[in-house]
Amino acid sequence: MFERWGIMFALALSLLVSSVDSIAGPIQEELLRVAPTYLGTREYGDNRGREVEAILRNVGLDPGNPWCMALVYTIHKDAYANLKQQNPVPKTGLAAGYWLYAGKRKLTFKIIPANQVLLGAQVSPADVAIWKRGSFRSDGTFKGHAAVVMYQIDKKTFKSIDGNTGADEGGDQGEGDGCFLKTRKLGVQKFLVMGFVRIR
Repeated sequence: MFERWGIMFALALSLLVSSVDSIAGPIQEELLRVAPTYLGTREYGDNRGREVEAILRNVGLDPGNPWCMALVYTIHKDAYANLKQQNPVPKTGLAAGYWLYAGKRKLTFKIIPANQVLLGAQVSPADVAIWKRGSFRSDGTFKGHAAVVMYQIDKKTFKSIDGNTGADEGGDQGEGDGCFLKTRKLGVQKFLVMGFVRIR
């Protein structure tokens, strides 16, 4: 059993998001219940530590690898197991891997590009936000970041639970030292949200 701070905060956050009208169904509710239980997970060493390494093992990665997408997978793994359902999220530690996988499986996933959100499309609780850092690689992949959306504040802003990020806005937002509740904005070029993945 992982030791994490913020259990009371996690419960309060779960109660808050459970009251949001746009929650789609039981799996989204369970994802929003599970995600806050990882708040306070911290690295001890560079992408290392007992909790972080357990998260990385869930996607078959060794200690020392970035773990933001591994956390997204782990949250989905836990939530679907709790409901005794099959997890549709691929076992990948790459944000780009999930983005590309979901884009090819339109019956299971819906992609909501960030530009559509800026024009008024809704971000739903339990969507997964995907960021791109730098340029696309020759194979279409990219260095990225992933997080579970808790709720949308306005068309430019949302709250998310991120792993492998910094606690404040001044540190490295995509390669930090823990799991934190973040306020994220669309249109930030140096840390660009590409869009959101929603499980149908």
